[in-house]
Amino acid sequence: MKRSHNVILWAVRTGCLFPSGLMAAAAPHGQTMPRPTAFAAETPVQAPSDAEPSTLAAMQQAAVQGDAEVQCQLGDRYAEGTGVEKNDAEAARWYRKAAEQGNAEAQFKLGLCYDEGCGVERNISEAVKWYCAAAEQGHCKAQYNLGLCYDQGLGVEKDEAEAVKWYRKAAVQGASFAQYNLGFCYAQGTGVEKNEAEAVKWYRAAAEQGLDVAQYQLGCCYKFGKGLVKNDVEAVKWFHVAAEQGYAGAQYNLGVCYEQGCGVDKNEAEAVRWYRKAAEQGEVEAQYNLGVCYAQGQGVVKDETGAVKWFHAAAQQGYAGAQYNLGVCYEQGCGVDKNEAEAVRWYRLAAEQGDADAQYALGGCYTKGVGVAKNGMEAVRWYRAAAEQGHDKAQYRFGVYCFRGVHVEKDVPAALKWWQKAAQQGNTDARQVLHMSDGPISGFPRLYEEDLDSTLPSGRVSPKILLSIRLRPNGGRASGRQ
Repeated sequence: MKRSHNVILWAVRTGCLFPSGLMAAAAPHGQTMPRPTAFAAETPVQAPSDAEPSTLAAMQQAAVQGDAEVQCQLGDRYAEGTGVEKNDAEAARWYRKAAEQGNAEAQFKLGLCYDEGCGVERNISEAVKWYCAAAEQGHCKAQYNLGLCYDQGLGVEKDEAEAVKWYRKAAVQGASFAQYNLGFCYAQGTGVEKNEAEAVKWYRAAAEQGLDVAQYQLGCCYKFGKGLVKNDVEAVKWFHVAAEQGYAGAQYNLGVCYEQGCGVDKNEAEAVRWYRKAAEQGEVEAQYNLGVCYAQGQGVVKDETGAVKWFHAAAQQGYAGAQYNLGVCYEQGCGVDKNEAEAVRWYRLAAEQGDADAQYALGGCYTKGVGVAKNGMEAVRWYRAAAEQGHDKAQYRFGVYCFRGVHVEKDVPAALKWWQKAAQQGNTDARQVLHMSDGPISGFPRLYEEDLDSTLPSGRVSPKILLSIRLRPNGGRASGRQ
Protein backbone atom coordinates (compact mmCIF):
# COMPACT_ATOMS: atom_id res chain seq x y z
CA MET A 1 0.00 0.00 0.00
CA LYS A 2 1.26 3.34 -0.98
CA ARG A 3 1.43 5.88 1.69
CA SER A 4 2.09 9.52 2.08
CA HIS A 5 5.74 10.14 2.89
CA ASN A 6 5.37 13.49 4.64
CA VAL A 7 7.36 13.66 7.82
CA ILE A 8 6.10 15.85 10.62
CA LEU A 9 8.67 18.13 12.14
CA TRP A 10 8.09 19.85 15.44
CA ALA A 11 9.57 23.23 14.61
CA VAL A 12 12.65 24.26 16.47
CA ARG A 13 11.55 27.65 17.66
CA THR A 14 7.81 27.77 17.37
CA GLY A 15 6.73 24.47 18.87
CA CYS A 16 4.21 23.97 16.02
CA LEU A 17 3.94 20.98 13.72
CA PHE A 18 4.66 21.34 10.04
CA PRO A 19 5.49 19.00 7.16
CA SER A 20 9.11 18.45 6.35
CA GLY A 21 11.07 16.13 4.12
CA LEU A 22 13.56 15.65 6.93
CA MET A 23 14.39 12.12 7.96
CA ALA A 24 11.73 10.08 6.24
CA ALA A 25 11.60 6.63 7.76
CA ALA A 26 11.90 3.53 5.59
CA ALA A 27 8.48 2.01 4.97
CA PRO A 28 8.10 -1.65 4.07
CA HIS A 29 4.42 -1.54 3.48
CA GLY A 30 4.15 -5.23 3.40
CA GLN A 31 2.84 -4.45 6.24
CA THR A 32 4.60 -2.75 9.07
CA MET A 33 4.27 -0.13 11.67
CA PRO A 34 4.43 3.67 11.57
CA ARG A 35 6.68 5.96 13.56
CA PRO A 36 6.05 9.64 14.59
CA THR A 37 8.30 12.69 14.73
CA ALA A 38 11.14 14.18 16.65
CA PHE A 39 11.42 16.98 19.15
CA ALA A 40 12.13 20.60 18.43
CA ALA A 41 12.89 23.22 21.02
CA GLU A 42 10.19 24.43 23.34
CA THR A 43 8.64 27.72 22.42
CA PRO A 44 10.61 30.41 24.23
CA VAL A 45 8.75 32.89 26.36
CA GLN A 46 8.36 35.82 24.00
CA ALA A 47 8.56 39.42 25.05
CA PRO A 48 6.15 41.88 23.45
CA SER A 49 7.21 43.01 19.98
CA ASP A 50 7.65 46.53 21.34
CA ALA A 51 10.05 45.33 24.03
CA GLU A 52 11.80 48.18 25.78
CA PRO A 53 15.23 48.86 24.24
CA SER A 54 16.69 49.05 27.73
CA THR A 55 15.63 45.45 28.38
CA LEU A 56 17.19 44.25 25.17
CA ALA A 57 20.26 46.31 25.83
CA ALA A 58 20.57 44.75 29.26
CA MET A 59 20.30 41.28 27.76
CA GLN A 60 22.93 42.06 25.18
CA GLN A 61 25.25 43.42 27.85
CA ALA A 62 24.80 40.32 30.01
CA ALA A 63 25.30 38.07 26.98
CA VAL A 64 28.50 39.89 26.02
CA GLN A 65 29.70 39.45 29.59
CA GLY A 66 29.26 35.68 29.21
CA ASP A 67 25.93 34.84 30.86
CA ALA A 68 25.16 31.52 29.12
CA GLU A 69 21.46 31.50 29.98
CA VAL A 70 20.98 35.02 28.63
CA GLN A 71 23.01 34.13 25.53
CA CYS A 72 20.57 31.28 24.83
CA GLN A 73 17.62 33.62 25.41
CA LEU A 74 19.14 36.17 23.06
CA GLY A 75 19.53 33.43 20.48
CA ASP A 76 15.80 32.75 20.87
CA ARG A 77 15.03 36.42 20.26
CA TYR A 78 17.01 36.46 17.02
CA ALA A 79 15.47 33.16 15.97
CA GLU A 80 11.96 34.49 16.50
CA GLY A 81 12.51 38.12 15.63
CA THR A 82 11.32 39.21 19.06
CA GLY A 83 12.36 42.79 19.74
CA VAL A 84 15.06 42.47 17.09
CA GLU A 85 15.12 41.75 13.39
CA LYS A 86 14.95 37.99 12.79
CA ASN A 87 18.42 36.69 12.03
CA ASP A 88 19.10 32.93 12.03
CA ALA A 89 22.85 33.35 11.75
CA GLU A 90 22.90 35.63 14.77
CA ALA A 91 20.68 33.17 16.65
CA ALA A 92 23.14 30.36 15.92
CA ARG A 93 26.05 32.55 17.00
CA TRP A 94 24.54 33.16 20.43
CA TYR A 95 23.47 29.53 20.80
CA ARG A 96 27.07 28.53 20.12
CA LYS A 97 28.45 30.88 22.76
CA ALA A 98 26.06 29.42 25.35
CA ALA A 99 26.59 25.86 24.13
CA GLU A 100 30.34 26.14 24.46
CA GLN A 101 29.81 27.07 28.11
CA GLY A 102 27.83 23.87 28.62
CA ASN A 103 24.26 25.19 28.47
CA ALA A 104 22.21 22.10 27.56
CA GLU A 105 19.29 23.98 26.01
CA ALA A 106 21.66 25.95 23.79
CA GLN A 107 23.51 22.77 22.84
CA PHE A 108 20.22 21.21 21.80
CA LYS A 109 19.16 24.26 19.79
CA LEU A 110 22.54 24.53 18.11
CA GLY A 111 22.17 20.88 17.16
CA LEU A 112 18.83 21.72 15.59
CA CYS A 113 20.41 24.60 13.68
CA TYR A 114 22.93 22.19 12.16
CA ASP A 115 20.26 19.57 11.59
CA GLU A 116 18.05 21.98 9.65
CA GLY A 117 20.74 24.21 8.14
CA CYS A 118 19.23 27.17 9.96
CA GLY A 119 21.75 30.01 10.33
CA VAL A 120 24.60 27.61 9.62
CA GLU A 121 25.46 25.22 6.83
CA ARG A 122 23.59 21.96 7.35
CA ASN A 123 25.81 19.35 8.95
CA ILE A 124 24.21 16.30 10.53
CA SER A 125 27.44 15.10 12.11
CA GLU A 126 27.79 18.44 13.86
CA ALA A 127 24.13 18.22 14.90
CA VAL A 128 24.81 14.82 16.47
CA LYS A 129 27.80 16.27 18.35
CA TRP A 130 25.64 18.91 20.01
CA TYR A 131 22.67 16.60 20.58
CA CYS A 132 25.06 14.26 22.36
CA ALA A 133 26.43 17.04 24.54
CA ALA A 134 22.93 18.06 25.62
CA ALA A 135 21.71 14.46 25.94
CA GLU A 136 24.58 13.59 28.28
CA GLN A 137 23.27 16.35 30.55
CA GLY A 138 19.83 14.77 30.58
CA HIS A 139 18.13 17.00 27.99
CA CYS A 140 15.05 14.94 27.08
CA LYS A 141 14.49 16.18 23.54
CA ALA A 142 18.17 15.94 22.69
CA GLN A 143 18.13 12.34 23.94
CA TYR A 144 15.23 11.58 21.64
CA ASN A 145 16.83 13.23 18.61
CA LEU A 146 20.10 11.45 19.32
CA GLY A 147 18.23 8.15 19.47
CA LEU A 148 16.66 8.93 16.14
CA CYS A 149 20.06 9.65 14.58
CA TYR A 150 21.42 6.32 15.80
CA ASP A 151 18.23 4.58 14.67
CA GLN A 152 18.56 5.86 11.12
CA GLY A 153 22.33 6.20 10.83
CA LEU A 154 22.24 9.97 10.29
CA GLY A 155 25.44 11.75 11.18
CA VAL A 156 26.59 8.67 13.04
CA GLU A 157 26.98 4.96 12.31
CA LYS A 158 23.62 3.21 12.58
CA ASP A 159 23.32 1.48 15.94
CA GLU A 160 19.86 0.26 16.91
CA ALA A 161 20.88 -0.74 20.43
CA GLU A 162 22.26 2.74 21.03
CA ALA A 163 19.05 4.19 19.64
CA VAL A 164 17.05 2.15 22.14
CA LYS A 165 19.30 3.40 24.95
CA TRP A 166 18.56 7.04 24.15
CA TYR A 167 14.88 6.47 23.40
CA ARG A 168 14.57 4.86 26.82
CA LYS A 169 16.24 7.79 28.58
CA ALA A 170 13.84 10.23 26.91
CA ALA A 171 10.85 7.93 27.39
CA VAL A 172 11.45 7.67 31.12
CA GLN A 173 11.33 11.47 31.23
CA GLY A 174 7.92 11.38 29.57
CA ALA A 175 8.70 12.16 25.92
CA SER A 176 5.74 10.67 24.07
CA PHE A 177 7.54 10.24 20.74
CA ALA A 178 10.37 8.41 22.50
CA GLN A 179 7.85 6.22 24.33
CA TYR A 180 6.23 5.33 21.03
CA ASN A 181 9.53 4.59 19.29
CA LEU A 182 10.67 2.50 22.22
CA GLY A 183 7.43 0.55 21.95
CA PHE A 184 8.06 0.11 18.24
CA CYS A 185 11.55 -1.26 18.92
CA TYR A 186 10.14 -3.79 21.40
CA ALA A 187 7.39 -4.77 18.95
CA GLN A 188 9.88 -5.38 16.15
CA GLY A 189 12.82 -6.64 18.19
CA THR A 190 14.91 -3.76 16.86
CA GLY A 191 17.93 -3.05 19.05
CA VAL A 192 16.32 -5.00 21.88
CA GLU A 193 14.80 -8.44 22.40
CA LYS A 194 11.28 -8.57 20.99
CA ASN A 195 8.68 -8.17 23.72
CA GLU A 196 5.13 -7.35 22.66
CA ALA A 197 3.92 -6.78 26.23
CA GLU A 198 6.67 -4.21 26.76
CA ALA A 199 5.75 -2.62 23.44
CA VAL A 200 2.16 -2.25 24.65
CA LYS A 201 3.40 -0.66 27.89
CA TRP A 202 5.20 2.09 26.00
CA TYR A 203 2.48 2.54 23.37
CA ARG A 204 0.03 3.05 26.20
CA ALA A 205 2.27 5.59 27.91
CA ALA A 206 2.44 7.63 24.71
CA ALA A 207 -1.23 7.10 23.90
CA GLU A 208 -2.32 8.39 27.28
CA GLN A 209 -0.39 11.57 26.52
CA GLY A 210 -2.49 11.99 23.38
CA LEU A 211 -0.05 10.84 20.68
CA ASP A 212 -2.33 9.78 17.84
CA VAL A 213 -0.08 7.17 16.24
CA ALA A 214 0.41 5.50 19.62
CA GLN A 215 -3.36 5.47 20.15
CA TYR A 216 -3.76 3.88 16.72
CA GLN A 217 -1.08 1.30 17.40
CA LEU A 218 -2.54 0.45 20.82
CA GLY A 219 -5.87 -0.10 19.10
CA CYS A 220 -4.18 -2.47 16.68
CA CYS A 221 -2.63 -4.38 19.58
CA TYR A 222 -6.09 -4.86 21.07
CA LYS A 223 -7.57 -5.75 17.69
CA PHE A 224 -5.01 -8.44 16.93
CA GLY A 225 -4.09 -9.55 20.45
CA LYS A 226 -0.49 -8.36 20.26
CA GLY A 227 1.03 -8.22 23.73
CA LEU A 228 -2.34 -8.39 25.48
CA VAL A 229 -5.68 -10.16 25.31
CA LYS A 230 -7.62 -9.44 22.12
CA ASN A 231 -10.43 -6.99 22.83
CA ASP A 232 -12.43 -5.45 19.98
CA VAL A 233 -14.18 -2.96 22.24
CA GLU A 234 -10.86 -1.56 23.49
CA ALA A 235 -9.56 -1.55 19.93
CA VAL A 236 -12.49 0.60 18.83
CA LYS A 237 -11.96 2.92 21.80
CA TRP A 238 -8.37 3.68 20.79
CA PHE A 239 -9.09 3.82 17.07
CA HIS A 240 -11.81 6.35 17.84
CA VAL A 241 -9.55 8.56 19.96
CA ALA A 242 -6.88 8.60 17.25
CA ALA A 243 -9.47 9.04 14.49
CA GLU A 244 -10.90 12.10 16.22
CA GLN A 245 -7.42 13.59 16.08
CA GLY A 246 -7.41 13.04 12.33
CA TYR A 247 -5.16 9.98 12.11
CA ALA A 248 -6.12 8.45 8.77
CA GLY A 249 -5.19 4.84 9.53
CA ALA A 250 -7.37 4.90 12.64
CA GLN A 251 -10.23 6.48 10.70
CA TYR A 252 -10.03 3.67 8.17
CA ASN A 253 -9.88 0.94 10.81
CA LEU A 254 -12.77 2.51 12.67
CA GLY A 255 -14.78 2.45 9.45
CA VAL A 256 -14.09 -1.26 9.06
CA CYS A 257 -15.16 -1.90 12.66
CA TYR A 258 -18.46 -0.09 12.07
CA GLU A 259 -19.00 -1.91 8.78
CA GLN A 260 -18.36 -5.33 10.30
CA GLY A 261 -19.82 -4.67 13.75
CA CYS A 262 -16.53 -5.50 15.47
CA GLY A 263 -16.38 -4.00 18.94
CA VAL A 264 -19.24 -1.66 18.13
CA ASP A 265 -22.80 -1.94 16.82
CA LYS A 266 -22.81 -2.39 13.05
CA ASN A 267 -23.51 0.93 11.34
CA GLU A 268 -22.79 1.18 7.64
CA ALA A 269 -23.51 4.92 7.46
CA GLU A 270 -20.97 5.52 10.23
CA ALA A 271 -18.51 3.29 8.39
CA VAL A 272 -18.91 5.46 5.31
CA ARG A 273 -18.36 8.61 7.38
CA TRP A 274 -15.02 7.36 8.66
CA TYR A 275 -13.96 5.90 5.32
CA ARG A 276 -14.60 9.30 3.78
CA LYS A 277 -12.48 11.12 6.36
CA ALA A 278 -9.58 8.76 5.75
CA ALA A 279 -10.10 8.72 1.98
CA GLU A 280 -9.95 12.51 1.81
CA GLN A 281 -6.52 12.27 3.44
CA GLY A 282 -5.38 9.86 0.73
CA GLU A 283 -5.70 6.61 2.68
CA VAL A 284 -5.84 4.18 -0.23
CA GLU A 285 -7.75 1.33 1.45
CA ALA A 286 -10.37 3.82 2.58
CA GLN A 287 -10.72 5.17 -0.94
CA TYR A 288 -11.21 1.64 -2.23
CA ASN A 289 -13.78 0.72 0.43
CA LEU A 290 -15.64 3.99 -0.06
CA GLY A 291 -15.85 3.16 -3.76
CA VAL A 292 -17.30 -0.25 -2.86
CA CYS A 293 -19.87 1.41 -0.60
CA TYR A 294 -21.00 3.71 -3.41
CA ALA A 295 -21.07 0.84 -5.90
CA GLN A 296 -23.29 -1.26 -3.61
CA GLY A 297 -25.31 1.49 -1.99
CA GLN A 298 -23.97 0.35 1.37
CA GLY A 299 -24.33 3.05 4.03
CA VAL A 300 -24.83 5.64 1.31
CA VAL A 301 -27.12 6.12 -1.70
CA LYS A 302 -25.90 3.97 -4.57
CA ASP A 303 -23.89 6.10 -6.96
CA GLU A 304 -21.81 4.45 -9.66
CA THR A 305 -20.18 7.75 -10.58
CA GLY A 306 -19.13 8.19 -6.96
CA ALA A 307 -17.78 4.66 -6.96
CA VAL A 308 -15.68 5.37 -10.04
CA LYS A 309 -14.33 8.55 -8.43
CA TRP A 310 -12.98 6.69 -5.41
CA PHE A 311 -11.81 3.62 -7.33
CA HIS A 312 -9.90 6.00 -9.57
CA ALA A 313 -8.30 7.78 -6.61
CA ALA A 314 -7.11 4.47 -5.15
CA ALA A 315 -6.12 3.10 -8.56
CA GLN A 316 -3.89 6.09 -9.22
CA GLN A 317 -2.04 5.24 -6.01
CA GLY A 318 -1.41 1.78 -7.41
CA TYR A 319 -3.99 -0.18 -5.41
CA ALA A 320 -4.56 -3.31 -7.48
CA GLY A 321 -8.10 -4.04 -6.27
CA ALA A 322 -9.22 -0.55 -7.27
CA GLN A 323 -7.47 -0.84 -10.63
CA TYR A 324 -9.37 -4.06 -11.28
CA ASN A 325 -12.71 -2.58 -10.22
CA LEU A 326 -12.08 0.49 -12.33
CA GLY A 327 -11.43 -1.80 -15.28
CA VAL A 328 -14.80 -3.49 -14.64
CA CYS A 329 -16.48 -0.08 -14.61
CA TYR A 330 -14.93 0.90 -17.94
CA GLU A 331 -15.64 -2.50 -19.50
CA GLN A 332 -19.29 -2.42 -18.45
CA GLY A 333 -19.89 1.33 -18.69
CA CYS A 334 -20.82 1.63 -15.00
CA GLY A 335 -20.49 5.19 -13.73
CA VAL A 336 -18.32 6.12 -16.67
CA ASP A 337 -18.55 6.00 -20.47
CA LYS A 338 -17.85 2.50 -21.72
CA ASN A 339 -14.28 2.25 -22.93
CA GLU A 340 -12.91 -1.24 -23.47
CA ALA A 341 -9.37 -0.08 -24.21
CA GLU A 342 -9.31 1.82 -20.92
CA ALA A 343 -10.67 -1.26 -19.19
CA VAL A 344 -7.79 -3.31 -20.56
CA ARG A 345 -5.32 -0.67 -19.38
CA TRP A 346 -6.54 -0.88 -15.78
CA TYR A 347 -6.86 -4.68 -15.87
CA ARG A 348 -3.27 -4.88 -17.04
CA LEU A 349 -1.96 -2.61 -14.28
CA ALA A 350 -3.68 -4.74 -11.66
CA ALA A 351 -2.71 -8.02 -13.37
CA GLU A 352 0.95 -7.05 -13.43
CA GLN A 353 0.74 -6.59 -9.64
CA GLY A 354 -0.50 -10.16 -9.35
CA ASP A 355 -4.23 -9.52 -8.95
CA ALA A 356 -5.85 -12.83 -9.95
CA ASP A 357 -9.25 -11.33 -10.86
CA ALA A 358 -7.53 -8.86 -13.18
CA GLN A 359 -5.40 -11.59 -14.72
CA TYR A 360 -8.53 -13.63 -15.44
CA ALA A 361 -10.34 -10.59 -16.85
CA LEU A 362 -7.37 -9.72 -19.04
CA GLY A 363 -7.31 -13.28 -20.33
CA GLY A 364 -10.99 -12.86 -21.24
CA CYS A 365 -10.22 -9.64 -23.13
CA TYR A 366 -7.55 -11.37 -25.19
CA THR A 367 -9.89 -14.31 -25.81
CA LYS A 368 -12.68 -12.19 -27.31
CA GLY A 369 -10.71 -9.19 -28.51
CA VAL A 370 -12.30 -6.82 -25.99
CA GLY A 371 -10.32 -3.56 -26.01
CA VAL A 372 -7.35 -5.36 -27.49
CA ALA A 373 -6.61 -7.53 -30.51
CA LYS A 374 -7.44 -11.22 -30.05
CA ASN A 375 -4.41 -13.15 -28.94
CA GLY A 376 -4.83 -16.71 -27.77
CA MET A 377 -1.27 -17.01 -26.48
CA GLU A 378 -1.72 -13.94 -24.27
CA ALA A 379 -5.09 -15.23 -23.10
CA VAL A 380 -3.55 -18.52 -22.02
CA ARG A 381 -0.68 -16.71 -20.28
CA TRP A 382 -3.03 -14.65 -18.12
CA TYR A 383 -5.45 -17.53 -17.43
CA ARG A 384 -2.52 -19.60 -16.24
CA ALA A 385 -1.22 -16.80 -14.02
CA ALA A 386 -4.63 -16.49 -12.36
CA ALA A 387 -5.05 -20.26 -12.13
CA GLU A 388 -1.74 -20.61 -10.30
CA GLN A 389 -3.05 -18.17 -7.70
CA GLY A 390 -6.12 -20.34 -7.12
CA HIS A 391 -8.70 -18.50 -9.27
CA ASP A 392 -11.28 -21.23 -9.91
CA LYS A 393 -12.65 -19.85 -13.19
CA ALA A 394 -9.12 -19.47 -14.52
CA GLN A 395 -8.29 -22.99 -13.42
CA TYR A 396 -11.29 -24.28 -15.34
CA ARG A 397 -10.39 -22.25 -18.43
CA PHE A 398 -6.75 -23.19 -18.40
CA GLY A 399 -7.77 -26.82 -18.02
CA VAL A 400 -9.78 -26.48 -21.23
CA TYR A 401 -6.74 -25.19 -23.10
CA CYS A 402 -4.59 -28.01 -21.73
CA PHE A 403 -7.22 -30.59 -22.64
CA ARG A 404 -7.51 -29.38 -26.23
CA GLY A 405 -3.91 -28.36 -26.76
CA VAL A 406 -4.92 -24.84 -27.82
CA HIS A 407 -1.99 -22.41 -27.52
CA VAL A 408 -0.40 -24.80 -25.05
CA GLU A 409 0.91 -28.35 -25.31
CA LYS A 410 -1.92 -30.86 -25.04
CA ASP A 411 -1.87 -32.43 -21.58
CA VAL A 412 -5.02 -34.30 -20.46
CA PRO A 413 -3.68 -35.18 -16.98
CA ALA A 414 -2.87 -31.49 -16.43
CA ALA A 415 -6.37 -30.55 -17.59
CA LEU A 416 -7.89 -32.96 -15.09
CA LYS A 417 -5.67 -31.56 -12.36
CA TRP A 418 -6.83 -27.99 -13.02
CA TRP A 419 -10.49 -29.01 -13.25
CA GLN A 420 -10.16 -30.86 -9.94
CA LYS A 421 -8.67 -27.76 -8.31
CA ALA A 422 -11.53 -25.64 -9.64
CA ALA A 423 -14.15 -28.20 -8.62
CA GLN A 424 -12.79 -28.28 -5.08
CA GLN A 425 -13.59 -24.57 -4.91
CA GLY A 426 -17.15 -25.19 -6.06
CA ASN A 427 -16.77 -24.32 -9.75
CA THR A 428 -19.87 -25.83 -11.38
CA ASP A 429 -18.39 -26.07 -14.89
CA ALA A 430 -15.45 -28.06 -13.57
CA ARG A 431 -17.70 -30.31 -11.51
CA GLN A 432 -19.91 -30.90 -14.51
CA VAL A 433 -17.10 -31.98 -16.78
CA LEU A 434 -15.56 -34.22 -14.14
CA HIS A 435 -18.85 -35.99 -13.41
CA MET A 436 -20.06 -36.66 -16.93
CA SER A 437 -21.18 -40.22 -17.21
CA ASP A 438 -19.06 -40.87 -20.30
CA GLY A 439 -16.04 -39.02 -18.91
CA PRO A 440 -14.55 -35.71 -19.79
CA ILE A 441 -12.36 -36.92 -22.64
CA SER A 442 -15.28 -37.92 -24.85
CA GLY A 443 -18.06 -35.85 -23.38
CA PHE A 444 -16.77 -32.36 -22.63
CA PRO A 445 -18.91 -30.06 -24.81
CA ARG A 446 -16.98 -26.73 -25.10
CA LEU A 447 -13.53 -27.52 -26.36
CA TYR A 448 -12.60 -24.70 -28.69
CA GLU A 449 -11.20 -21.31 -27.82
CA GLU A 450 -13.85 -19.45 -29.80
CA ASP A 451 -16.60 -21.13 -27.78
CA LEU A 452 -15.23 -20.08 -24.41
CA ASP A 453 -17.49 -17.78 -22.41
CA SER A 454 -15.62 -14.53 -21.88
CA THR A 455 -17.90 -13.00 -19.27
CA LEU A 456 -15.77 -10.92 -16.93
CA PRO A 457 -15.99 -11.29 -13.16
CA SER A 458 -17.94 -8.76 -11.14
CA GLY A 459 -16.23 -6.11 -9.02
CA ARG A 460 -14.69 -7.13 -5.75
CA VAL A 461 -16.52 -5.77 -2.73
CA SER A 462 -15.14 -7.27 0.48
CA PRO A 463 -13.64 -4.63 2.80
CA LYS A 464 -10.48 -5.43 4.71
CA ILE A 465 -9.11 -4.23 8.03
CA LEU A 466 -5.54 -3.04 7.98
CA LEU A 467 -2.84 -5.17 9.50
CA SER A 468 -1.61 -3.90 12.83
CA ILE A 469 1.98 -3.54 11.78
CA ARG A 470 2.39 -0.78 9.23
CA LEU A 471 5.31 1.53 8.88
CA ARG A 472 4.66 4.94 7.43
CA PRO A 473 7.08 7.84 7.76
CA ASN A 474 4.35 10.00 9.27
CA GLY A 475 3.09 7.35 11.57
CA GLY A 476 5.73 4.86 12.52
CA ARG A 477 8.91 5.53 14.43
CA ALA A 478 9.27 9.19 15.24
CA SER A 479 11.19 10.51 12.29
CA GLY A 480 11.54 14.25 12.59
CA ARG A 481 13.08 16.46 15.19
CA GLN A 482 11.82 17.58 18.54
